[in-house]
Amino acid sequence: MRTAARTLSLGLSLSISALATGAVGFSTSARAQSSITDTIASQVSADAQMMLESAQITYDFDRDVIVASGSVQVFYDGYTVEAQQIVFNRGTQTLTARGNVVMTEPNGTVAQSQEMILSEDLAEGFARALQIDTPERTRFLAERASRTDGNVTTFENGVYTVYTKPTNPPNKPPLWRIRAAKIIHDEKERTIYYEDASLEFFGRPIAYAPFFSMPDPTVKRKSGFLMPGGIVSDSLGYGVTVPYYWALSPNYDLTTTLTPMTKQGLLGEVSFRHKLVSGSYTIAAAGLFQARPSEFANTSGDGRWRGAVKTTGNFKLAENWDYGWNLTYKSDRVFLEDYSAVSFDDNGETSEIYLEGNTVRNGLTFRGYAFSLSQEDYT
Repeated sequence: MRTAARTLSLGLSLSISALATGAVGFSTSARAQSSITDTIASQVSADAQMMLESAQITYDFDRDVIVASGSVQVFYDGYTVEAQQIVFNRGTQTLTARGNVVMTEPNGTVAQSQEMILSEDLAEGFARALQIDTPERTRFLAERASRTDGNVTTFENGVYTVYTKPTNPPNKPPLWRIRAAKIIHDEKERTIYYEDASLEFFGRPIAYAPFFSMPDPTVKRKSGFLMPGGIVSDSLGYGVTVPYYWALSPNYDLTTTLTPMTKQGLLGEVSFRHKLVSGSYTIAAAGLFQARPSEFANTSGDGRWRGAVKTTGNFKLAENWDYGWNLTYKSDRVFLEDYSAVSFDDNGETSEIYLEGNTVRNGLTFRGYAFSLSQEDYT
């Protein structure tokens, strides 16, 4: 472990081994400087990988402890630890960082605390009042947290949420968050486990589960809960979308979503995607029985049952020929406008089936359209 140290009083710059035995007290004597340099340089390992920078560094032979103080930075295998003081105890092989501690991992994850106790290789550790921000804009907060095996982090009395906007008031709760007695993030499995968890919306709990798990934000394809979303509307009330992704096969999957709302009840949605050798297609549906149809009085949405079905497809018929479709059926004209939480996009009031052929010089297209108009188009 190679260390570069600077003392403000001496302006000393050294490359040393932090595992070196012995205690050194820096003095202003030129003779002492020479002795320190010779003693430490003789113990530097050519295979060392850690670098430490600080304003002052002290070695204590009696306690076998190295103390770095003043704007300390430690660099190791892509990790960076910054603190006001770092104490390396050779007996326990631990680093104790104190004062505005910021640890940045190679993947961009940033952990902040006032004190962290870390193993020599930074793979394991413990902290109180910890905050972790990931590159995927998710955030962990916990009263206490520990890390083992370099990839499993356990948060006690923790919260999992997304970054709040900088313009939001600092004390305003996020749109949603999951609060749990214990949160376990297994980076190797890329899964987050929750025990005694509650889903909160604008700081108020709306659902409880004794145990559940979900893929972490780095996962692109794995069964589990996805990021929830929120709804705030005069006609719908407050609501939260809870999607669950089913990785059924490498070439097809399913997403189911439940959205409870304070005024209109439960909105359900299902979306199926299938990729074949010659192309792919999707089938999606959403609907609900409205609890308060009167909220949409004088519109086509003033009904008990509302919903929509959509399917798309694109296939290769021959080398230069493609065919496909984009079809949507809605119970009323404004369903997808009123319920914007539905994930499949509205393609306007036009559905189509097409056949296309293209060569370098020529192209030919056949399209069939279906339109739906209502009295609302003229209001």
